[in-house]
Amino acid sequence: FSSNTLPRSAYIKTDTLTTATSTKLLAATKDTYSNPLLKPISQDGYEITCTDGENQPLTTLAKDYTLSIKYADVDNDGYVDGTLTQEKYLRVFCLNETKNMWELVEGSTVDFRNNVCSARLNHFSTFALLAYKAPEKDLSGVTNFPNPFNPNDSDNPEANGIKGTVIRYILTEDSDVTIRIYNLVGDLVKKMEFAKGDEGGKGTSVGYSNKIAWDGRNDDGMLVANGAYICQIIAKNTKGTFKETRKIAVLK
Repeated sequence: FSSNTLPRSAYIKTDTLTTATSTKLLAATKDTYSNPLLKPISQDGYEITCTDGENQPLTTLAKDYTLSIKYADVDNDGYVDGTLTQEKYLRVFCLNETKNMWELVEGSTVDFRNNVCSARLNHFSTFALLAYKAPEKDLSGVTNFPNPFNPNDSDNPEANGIKGTVIRYILTEDSDVTIRIYNLVGDLVKKMEFAKGDEGGKGTSVGYSNKIAWDGRNDDGMLVANGAYICQIIAKNTKGTFKETRKIAVLK
């Protein structure tokens, strides 16, 4: 830390967390499995806390500091040891404990010679290295899980307590989003709309993965029949209108 970043009485503690010992780390790591932008390279995270001379947490800093996390590439082949991940994709991520998801720290850099990934920060939290590939389109990465899904089955932990499937898609800008679900003869069975900036219509320059749950019911509240459905996502923002589709199967 540079001078005047912290008071002299400050005490910094770093703990290595694993998915086996930390429920918050486990939840965030599971979230990456259905996010096409992210890939964990290990099950570890690093929790950094800071207290002052009276053992009170310090949450703001006078200056930014540099966080550096090492990774292994002993044979210098450009891949993180024990993985198929190229080191050029490594980035520092911060844990959002409210949403149980990893968020990219913008401006991360990779030192290939010393096998270190670094980022400038102004706060303390839990951090990890993940592989990140920037989205190529304004609307991309449309998936849903589980697929097929049973609306009568046990709760999907990603679906905020409801029974159903979670539709995910990535936006690079806040957008007005409409999701329409059709049966195979073209009848509209479900319509959902989301405003710019809200979950469902949130985007960031590095790509934000929205998560929307569908409980397998139509607009009248009735469970739909078994079969395949077409999910159409339309996003409108300052750059234009973008459309993606995905097939979703219901199997009760």
